[in-house]
Amino acid sequence: MKLNVLILSLALIINFNNLSAQKSTDFQGTVTYNVAVEGELDAMTKAQIPTEMTQTYKGNKVRTEQKSSMGSTIIITDNETKITTILLDMMGNKMAITQTKEDADKALQEMPEVKVTNSEETKTIAGYNCKKATVEMTGEEKSVLDVYYTNEIIVNNPNSLSFFKDIKGVLLEYTQSAGEIKMKFTAKKVKKAKVKKSIYKIPEGYQQLTQEQFRSMLGQ
Repeated sequence: MKLNVLILSLALIINFNNLSAQKSTDFQGTVTYNVAVEGELDAMTKAQIPTEMTQTYKGNKVRTEQKSSMGSTIIITDNETKITTILLDMMGNKMAITQTKEDADKALQEMPEVKVTNSEETKTIAGYNCKKATVEMTGEEKSVLDVYYTNEIIVNNPNSLSFFKDIKGVLLEYTQSAGEIKMKFTAKKVKKAKVKKSIYKIPEGYQQLTQEQFRSMLGQ
């Protein structure tokens, strides 16, 4: 898999979160996940895949960050404006790709239909009680995924921009695919803490692009 295609795939399959206005009881802080690759990959491709992901919540915003030997990918989602910004810092190239509300709506329409079956099975992950659900995806690429989610971390509608939009809880263990790559995310630490607003802004030094401009750069 070419590097630029891998970067795009990783950026777009991360579990985007769409938060409503924060209540006093809503969670503010970070959830850190281990990222494990399933299946055999060549060394070069494996080096491009992060081993950890952190999601930081504050009010109606969420920042998702992954790092690898090739650089970092940060996704900032603002529910108030319905805008998502993907920050790529790869081998010295810094780009900020903006996904508009219209882009997000189109992506949701193109997602395969899913059927969620809840289970009585539970387990504890990162100190939180989690419920099991089975997510069955239809369409050309049929698949069945087991996920574990918790209702003890209070986030309103946390999965509305992902395949898991029908699950009303924070995912603490789940699997997603990017082309030939399948990655398993398992929460290892949840930390409640005040979060600075500045981490949701685009840093200086990033070339700002629309999603269409970025795809054009990749020849898509």
